[in-house]
Amino acid sequence: MAAGLGEAASILGILGVAGQAIESACTLYTSCKAYKEVNSELERMIQDIESLFNLLVEIKRVLPVLSATASSPEIINSAQRQIQICKVDLASWVQKIDSLNLETAKGPRAMFKKVKIVADKGYFAGIRTQLSSHREEIALLITVLVSYVSPYS
Repeated sequence: MAAGLGEAASILGILGVAGQAIESACTLYTSCKAYKEVNSELERMIQDIESLFNLLVEIKRVLPVLSATASSPEIINSAQRQIQICKVDLASWVQKIDSLNLETAKGPRAMFKKVKIVADKGYFAGIRTQLSSHREEIALLITVLVSYVSPYS
């Protein structure tokens, strides 16, 4: 019974962290959407954010169902750690975009120039790579977790 309570607590932890990651993904999405015309990399990054967002929302939807039958604390803990790392990265990217101080730029031209300079340096390409990596690792862990509780495995 204690193991079951521990697993339930871990799943609740995943749900909390996933919720926080979703909030950061929404903020990052909104920031990127405002400047998507500046660089095509931003448009692709928006698609990656949407994909990660959808995965996190699906986890929040499915995980409570899995909690009733989950019996793999290692995978649950791995998923929680990976989502936590993703959440931290998302929050960091939001802060970095905020640090560009785009709202203080004198006019739209100056604002777009700031974003273009950062985009041309490959900043957004690096974020895209990490977004894809987070999405793939989280999806894999959740797939493994689902296979543990699936009656057909």
